[in-house]
Amino acid sequence: MMKVSDVMTREVLTVNPHDSVLDVGNLLLQKKVSSAVVLVDKKFAGIISKESFVKGISGTPDKPLDKCRVEDFMEKVVETASPDDDLATILEKFLTSPKPIDRMPVLSNGRLVGIISKGSIVKLFADSMKGKFRVKDLMEFNPVMIYDYTPVRDVMKKMASLGIKRVVVVLAGEKVVGILTVMDLSIAIFRKKKEHPDRNVLLMLTVKDVMKPGPITITGNSDAAEAAAIMIREGIGGIPVVNGKLEGLITKTSIVKGYQMCLR
Repeated sequence: MMKVSDVMTREVLTVNPHDSVLDVGNLLLQKKVSSAVVLVDKKFAGIISKESFVKGISGTPDKPLDKCRVEDFMEKVVETASPDDDLATILEKFLTSPKPIDRMPVLSNGRLVGIISKGSIVKLFADSMKGKFRVKDLMEFNPVMIYDYTPVRDVMKKMASLGIKRVVVVLAGEKVVGILTVMDLSIAIFRKKKEHPDRNVLLMLTVKDVMKPGPITITGNSDAAEAAAIMIREGIGGIPVVNGKLEGLITKTSIVKGYQMCLR
């Protein structure tokens, strides 16, 4: 049986609670990662992530980022894993937690030794599950759709209420023109806040300003392992499933569910 230590990432970006949110945001952009682990005296203290930035800036819309610290934005109550945990147990947590989980710090005696994420499982799936599933076997059939003129603050409310991390952007007739994720939101809001530190930037943005236009798409009959490989290669967490019109959405969570099926 596979353990967390078999698939976890051992190199983890770490920061201090007193670090500037502005500096850490710039670091995440530079490293092209979605989170950093917060350590105090080499002991785990929490996580600052793309979700943290969206929530933190929303909670203090008029406060400049250079006046905020990591401790103001970070999540302190975080699900963690042990290197010896059974992988099946971790998959269950990823899929059944009331609060969506994308990643878990891996701790040994309180010390950080790695991180396990849905991305870790997606890579495993891409490498070992060729021919096991088609995309339509795993995809979500009714993804949330929005129009490009929708105000960002309205999308954020919808994503928070539904507990989702991405929406598909469509024109009338359901033609797919983009995809919008929590990561896109966090980057756009962070950059806009740097430009206008004393303003509520959420009132300045629409979906068209922050979405990824012309997203990669896939067909329902494609191999799900191909979808997983695209996610890893492109650094994305979801792919619209299109055959003339939108049929569904395959995400990292979809892939994790597929991998869990193969462990049963």
